[in-house]
Amino acid sequence: MSTISQAIPTFNVMDLYSDLSPQLAAALDGLGEEIKNFIMGDFSYIEKAHGNLGTNTTFNYTDGNWHSFTPTAAFTISIGAYPVAGKPAILLVYGTNPGLYTVTDPAGTDWGAAGAPTLPASGNALWAYYTPDGGTTTKGKLLWSD
Repeated sequence: MSTISQAIPTFNVMDLYSDLSPQLAAALDGLGEEIKNFIMGDFSYIEKAHGNLGTNTTFNYTDGNWHSFTPTAAFTISIGAYPVAGKPAILLVYGTNPGLYTVTDPAGTDWGAAGAPTLPASGNALWAYYTPDGGTTTKGKLLWSD
């Protein structure tokens, strides 16, 4: 079996400065610099659809920042491939009937004073895991459920 590979061109952010209607068909390389004072419109999350889950699973940040699943048995979520310390990251999780079985959060997840939420056994829920330091500290927040 042969493999075909093609380099993906990159662009410097400053190349877009004077373009009033930029459209990217390739990766945008910020060259390690911060992009400040901009308005972001029309974006979407990269979804990793896990489908039915019934075994311990690692949600890798590099696979997408939105992970969805339907539980078929109790399992534990682990998070892998967070950005390095100093680069905050948020991983969103969408569950269909997530409270039907016990879904255990990543070790050490801090849900604040209220504790971990009760997820619906029938319905959907969206929650977030946040880390400011590459995964050393993980905080959880229920964003929505029905």
